[in-house]
Amino acid sequence: MGEIVNETINESSEQLLKDKEIKPATAPRVDFVNPLDNVIAGKADLEFTMKVDLMPDFALTNLSELKAQRLVADVSDDALNDALKRLADSQKSYSDKGEGATAEQGDAITIDFEGSIGRQGL
Repeated sequence: MGEIVNETINESSEQLLKDKEIKPATAPRVDFVNPLDNVIAGKADLEFTMKVDLMPDFALTNLSELKAQRLVADVSDDALNDALKRLADSQKSYSDKGEGATAEQGDAITIDFEGSIGRQGL
């Protein structure tokens, strides 16, 4: 009986979309008015609502009439080198110097810190 219900829903939904010339963007969502168990048991009629996201109507544009403009920026060698250096520095990998080593310019450090307010003498 479940297969018959599914087949009926699919066929009637497809026919309705075809008759009304509706172009769905996604598969329709079906909500049953009566509980499906009651329908399968023959205690209620098969009644459902269908929700559909529609494809919008639009006219095709003649792409041969479109013109693209390529934007070009004048960049100095210094600005380019600075940008490349920043990019390279951001991708730098670090290795552990070991316990007690002194941090130097350009090193990455990890600090464990525990702070509190108003707790003196602990």
